[in-house]
Amino acid sequence: MTVLQKKEMVLCAGFVSKHIERDAFLPKQRDILLENALKDLSADPDVLAIYLAGSLF
Repeated sequence: MTVLQKKEMVLCAGFVSKHIERDAFLPKQRDILLENALKDLSADPDVLAIYLAGSLF
């Protein structure tokens, strides 16, 4: 991780994170969770549609 990436993680809208190491793993874990949820829901014949919404800073 570059110094710039660390700086961007620490300073986000004035918020200073005390958990830089932990937070670095969140995007990958979120992607794995989303992929598994979509796989399960797509395989269910009772699911007619899937709507994803939300935001990440």
